[in-house]
Amino acid sequence: MAEILNATIDEVMIVAITDARGIIRHANTKFCEISGYRADELVGRTHRILRSGYYSRGFYRAMYATITAGKIWRGNICNRAKDGSHYWVATTIIPHTDAAGKIDAYIAYRFDITAEIEAGQRMRKLALHDPLRGILNRIGCSQKLTSVLHRHPDDASQVPHALVDLDGFKELNEQYGHDGGAVVLETVVRRMGEVCGDKGIISRIGGDDFALLFPLAEPPDLMAAMLRKLQAALERPISLSHTDVTVFVSIGYTFTGPECLTEASLLKKGCLA
Repeated sequence: MAEILNATIDEVMIVAITDARGIIRHANTKFCEISGYRADELVGRTHRILRSGYYSRGFYRAMYATITAGKIWRGNICNRAKDGSHYWVATTIIPHTDAAGKIDAYIAYRFDITAEIEAGQRMRKLALHDPLRGILNRIGCSQKLTSVLHRHPDDASQVPHALVDLDGFKELNEQYGHDGGAVVLETVVRRMGEVCGDKGIISRIGGDDFALLFPLAEPPDLMAAMLRKLQAALERPISLSHTDVTVFVSIGYTFTGPECLTEASLLKKGCLA
């Protein structure tokens, strides 16, 4: 019966057994398959070979404190395979004791949950990003600004953001259709990125409204110069299938203070509208 049970576990679970020092003494076939390592490459090593860099030392210290105290540890872990790719496993680590009650081994049982984790990450990204070139949407912009303000509470009144409105875009979209409107929007986003580089975070907060957040505050004169350059870039003609169109823009900027520290207040008080 024990052999049947062990064979069943090996068939459905990723299993590793280490000694009391954490040296791997057994790695089953599923462990080798998901990690990309052969059994002889794992045995004699520790699980450090799989560390993804996703966690701090404190994470591992807490884990080791639990299992060395003889308690079971449970959690999800992101590991790195031999080829450098990352995978996620739901993990249970069980301390094993000898006849004297001393820990002599640790048994780790894992399930591959990579698909579920990645699906959740995609859903969270979709909730915060606009399909247009993957830039932030209104909610994502609000959360990013909130994050910046919380990181720099003493400089909250110095966090600038610019609002960009495409004048007449609705009429242009009606005249040239959805495809033409999409070309215009994609061109606008690309030009914003070319002008602002990594200084500004681009968000689409409405059909023809964009926000630019500048986490590292620029001096007012440099901000004004950058925005003038941005306006000139955005108002250059845009080529559609059989013609060129020009979109005129209205740009303004302000400094966001501590009163805009939540997504609700950002939207309600008009800090992003």
